[in-house]
Amino acid sequence: MTISNDNNTMMNMISSDGREFEVPAEVAMLCKTFANIMEEENDEDITENDLICQRVSGDILEKVIDFCTHHVTIEPMVEIRTPFKSDTSTLEEIVTQEWYCKFCENITREETFQLIKAANFLDIQPLLALSVLAMCVDINNKSVKDLQSIFKITPPAKEQGVSS
Repeated sequence: MTISNDNNTMMNMISSDGREFEVPAEVAMLCKTFANIMEEENDEDITENDLICQRVSGDILEKVIDFCTHHVTIEPMVEIRTPFKSDTSTLEEIVTQEWYCKFCENITREETFQLIKAANFLDIQPLLALSVLAMCVDINNKSVKDLQSIFKITPPAKEQGVSS
C-alpha cells in the first residue's frame, strides 16, 4: 500500500474484545507488525482496512494508539540512550520529553505489563523501550519480597536441615 501524506487512508485497529479504533494509516504503520502487511498491498487492492490486534485488550489498545498518534503526528520520542548514569533513579532523568513522562505516570503497573506485551506483539519499538524503562525504574531498588509480590513469584520454601 502506498501511504500518502494527506491522511486520507484510514485503518481500523480492532482489539481482542472487539473495540474498534479508526486511525490514519501513518499511525498504524508505527506498528511494524502491520506496516509489513500494508507495504505488500497496493492502494487498488485494499478491500480490508481492519487490523486485528488479537492479543491486545481495548483499554490497552487505546493507550497504544494514543502513544502512536502522539509519536507520529506531534513529537517523535527521542531514542533512549544507555548506559545511564549510576545515580539515575527517575524516569524524568532519562526521558526528557514531558508528554512521554506523563504517559508513563498515568498508567498502572499492570497496564505497564500489558503495554510491554502489546508493544512486543505489535512490534512498536519506541513504546516497548519506554514501557520497559518505566517498569525498570519502578522496580529499581525494591526488596526481594517486593519483587516477588510485583511479579507474582512464590518464594522458595525454606530448606529444613537434614538430620543424620
